[in-house]
Amino acid sequence: MSQILGLEVPRDFPSEPVREFVLPMTLDELGRDPSFGQWSGRVVHVCDAILIGTIGFKTTPDELGNVEIGAGIVDILSDTAAPLSVCMQFIIEVI
Repeated sequence: MSQILGLEVPRDFPSEPVREFVLPMTLDELGRDPSFGQWSGRVVHVCDAILIGTIGFKTTPDELGNVEIGAGIVDILSDTAAPLSVCMQFIIEVI
């Protein structure tokens, strides 16, 4: 994966909760609705070119455009500020 993305990929990526719950759920959802893939992605620490997590909508947007965002950040950056800043950047780029 590191060579394909051109990024450093931590050994513990993706995190255990993502491997056990999020990825199977996402694959199931993609089987029902392929457009679901546009609502998920990877989180990159740009300055260091490290893949640090995943982020995405837990469902497609409802009729009002509301969604619940989920993010999984690997332990190297799991302080409280990292997930919040990642989500804020994600929201800014989506809007």
